[in-house]
Amino acid sequence: MLLELIEATFSSFLSNPWRLVSDPYVFFSVLGLVYTCWWQWTFTISPLLHPEKPPDIPYWIPFVGHSWTMFGDSASFVSRGIKHFKRAYKPFTIRVLGDQLYVVTCPDDVSNVYKKSTIFSWHGHMDMLLDGWGLSKEARKISWRKPLPGELDPVMSKELNPQNKCLIEVIEDTYKMQLLPGERLDTMMSSVIDKINASLTWDKLFGPFVLDSSTESRRVSVKDMCRTVITEATTRTMFGDLIFQYEPSIVEQLSITNDKAWAYVFNFPSILIPKLHRARKRIDAAVRACINTPEKFRQGEGWAVRRVIQALELFQMDEESRVSLLLMVLWASYSNTVSAAFWTASYILYNPDLVESLRQETLPALNGSAIDTKYLDKHCPLLNSTFYECLRLISGSASIRRVNEDVTMSGMRLKAGNSVLIPVRELHYNSSVWGKTSADFDPTRFLNRPNLTNHSGYRPFGGGVSYCAGRHLAKAEICSFVVALIHRFDISIPTDAKGRPQPFPKMDFTRPSPGVSLCEDGQDLVLDLRPRKMT
Repeated sequence: MLLELIEATFSSFLSNPWRLVSDPYVFFSVLGLVYTCWWQWTFTISPLLHPEKPPDIPYWIPFVGHSWTMFGDSASFVSRGIKHFKRAYKPFTIRVLGDQLYVVTCPDDVSNVYKKSTIFSWHGHMDMLLDGWGLSKEARKISWRKPLPGELDPVMSKELNPQNKCLIEVIEDTYKMQLLPGERLDTMMSSVIDKINASLTWDKLFGPFVLDSSTESRRVSVKDMCRTVITEATTRTMFGDLIFQYEPSIVEQLSITNDKAWAYVFNFPSILIPKLHRARKRIDAAVRACINTPEKFRQGEGWAVRRVIQALELFQMDEESRVSLLLMVLWASYSNTVSAAFWTASYILYNPDLVESLRQETLPALNGSAIDTKYLDKHCPLLNSTFYECLRLISGSASIRRVNEDVTMSGMRLKAGNSVLIPVRELHYNSSVWGKTSADFDPTRFLNRPNLTNHSGYRPFGGGVSYCAGRHLAKAEICSFVVALIHRFDISIPTDAKGRPQPFPKMDFTRPSPGVSLCEDGQDLVLDLRPRKMT
């Protein structure tokens, strides 16, 4: 029947080609026929003829594909894709503006992607990120090109780049030296944690996060408290007090940037987001003023920041790009930690029994106003389990890799030139790994099965060459924040005027997330705090 219709339409077109334009009935009939043929070929016939190709999730419009959905609620869309293919957890294909992305959700396949860094390249995605944050084309070339012998200052090169690596690798090595376990991490961790502790005392509990105050209690926004306390502690540790002199509202401007940073991550023009554009101009001016201040006057500047500034000068990057790269580094240092601290506090405080258990377990870590982070890490299994479980539930990032050569994965052939997408959220909610309670918060999950932190289906910090070097610092910050909060204050969650309990905050899956899932606009956790006598 279909062949006869095609033959009749083709014969009619040959006899009078102008009818296709002049007769709307013929035009739309032919258009409908062509569309039907395309649909049947793409989603029915081709998959049967080429079972080795990762199948497409059906879409309505060629070229556009799944673009609109991916820039909206991408997490739910990927989940629907897994269900569409009956949870086979084999690679499947989505189309975004003509580009082909292979979605990889099987834990073993994900491990292979991270391990085979020559086949699955991270550089393309990183270059897009540099572009999104504002580095010039020339600056990005400088970032990836290995310098020629004798091209750069030999004295500075010997100190900053003895192995003659490209700038990106020099910066990566710098932050590994700063953030992996050792003396430098201990120094930085002590600085950040001390600043967080100092902010979470009754005498200093003031700021934009305080909604109401009396002599006996204070009502606070946990979302704004995390933003203020952690962002300020991180910024002062990295840039010292100087940046606050150049821009007193730097924390507020960084918070605005963090809320809208998806625009940089996904290369959306920030000028179309006026609030972000204004905040970025003020931050840029402050960072520019800092790097133009002589080094001897930049007191309190972090070791890694100083070394990165020196490396940028060594590689002769233009000033605007240097400012953009330093801001990107600063953003990466606080962004996910702020969101993770908010969600961790929320999950704990909605479970009163868990609060009491954590108070008992972590009490030995408190020594006056100080918190022993090593004790928290080594001797508080329930706290650690709770932390890992929260990360499992809130991770909303997606790792992207470029396929450099054809490769077979779970029986599917992935073609070079396309990209691989690893949706971390789907790994963390995979019921074959996490059981029937995969969507539930269980603070004892990792307590009962501590080896789950090493499972290939658990990737809160990414993997491979992009494995988060700051994971140790982030864990110490979040756990110290929560421990200080539950020990120093009696906490209650206020009800509304009708006595109804405050609903648990909702995650926002409609906005792209570069890491930890964001909170929906208008959602928050409001607490009433009173000074608590520690026993």
